[in-house]
Amino acid sequence: MKQLKNALSIVLITLLISMVLQVPNLGHAQGRFSDVQPDHWAHDRINWLAGQGVLQGYPDGTFRPDNPIRRGDMAILLCRLLQTGTLTPTASSFADVSVNDYDFPFIEVVRKTQLMSDSISGNQFRPNEKLTRIEFAPIIVRTLAMKYFADKLSPMMISETVQGFIDRADIPAWSQKYLTIAVKAELMRGFPDGSFRPHEDLTRAQIAYVLYEILFPDPADDGKATHLFTDVNQTEFHAILTRKLAPSLFRFSGQSIPGGKVSMVFNDIPMKEVQVLPSGEYTVLLPICFIHVGEIKFKATYHDQAGNPRHSFDFYSSTPFDLFPNWHRAYALSYYPLQQMMVYESTLAHPMSIEVNNKTTDQEKTYDIQGNEPFRMEIELRQGRNDVDMIIMNPIDTWRLTVGMIITVD
Repeated sequence: MKQLKNALSIVLITLLISMVLQVPNLGHAQGRFSDVQPDHWAHDRINWLAGQGVLQGYPDGTFRPDNPIRRGDMAILLCRLLQTGTLTPTASSFADVSVNDYDFPFIEVVRKTQLMSDSISGNQFRPNEKLTRIEFAPIIVRTLAMKYFADKLSPMMISETVQGFIDRADIPAWSQKYLTIAVKAELMRGFPDGSFRPHEDLTRAQIAYVLYEILFPDPADDGKATHLFTDVNQTEFHAILTRKLAPSLFRFSGQSIPGGKVSMVFNDIPMKEVQVLPSGEYTVLLPICFIHVGEIKFKATYHDQAGNPRHSFDFYSSTPFDLFPNWHRAYALSYYPLQQMMVYESTLAHPMSIEVNNKTTDQEKTYDIQGNEPFRMEIELRQGRNDVDMIIMNPIDTWRLTVGMIITVD
């Protein structure tokens, strides 16, 4: 069953396609903040992020690094970090958020992503309350696509981590599985006195420090590490944890109209438009963490230089569980609207056979995939609706699974 879920997860990712501290004013994004001196412990990180256009300051040129971060501003940070658009329904989903609030369009997106759902009570988002350290634990674990691993942890594994803090009695039960993963992934740690201080507010400088750690490219360290855990049934399993955002994103790319744009909606979450290069190449990085139990819906619209929609790629399927990264955290899908060709590339840990059957075009292909070796799958699509089955076969356990999807292109 473990291999079956791994296989289904990978296939669904295959079929799928598979930044910022915000305050009301958007000035001073060049890393010159009068209150962040060179000897400040987060100076280099704040300036790097500001130089990347990630961090923004106040109208008076300050960054105010020691100010606590609001929950509403955390929602904005997540949208900018994951490069989403915004949502502006006619009515707010939360009783304490007005449609006139500057963070309202971002909070609506975060509600759909579920990234902050662990600390939302009923229809109260609490946008003006300060974000605490323990509230941040599930946010960062979900953002880096590790919720699946947190859900599988045995009580013993969780207890071993929590018992390491002298203030363990103050750590809420709902947060402990996330904290365990965050600590194991080296995303969060305690203080020198052995405490974790779960209810202490997070400051803007502390958030900047974490953002830098997950965003800054390090050729010598991809941030990935494999850990051996035990699940609720005391069965051992390997979890591929990460301290970087890049391994938690799905690369969607291809060639389209040079100089045009690509707009996308991913599980009802709008993504930022992407400019197509003069060569016709485009790339969008999609967060795996947006895939939850239920439907998988994805639509890409390809616009010409004048902004007119010319082509589209529309995918639909379903999943019975939250998706999670494959063993190598490596996956990329390309779609070429001019050729109506979809290509998927990845690397799996175990051998597998996958048969692709486009019942609309009568095209059938079988791929015998070797473990730990990159592979490439191609699916030719016809104008209009394509009903495609992918049949996954495990040569060792001899099980067989068929997953259906609807892909519509024009």
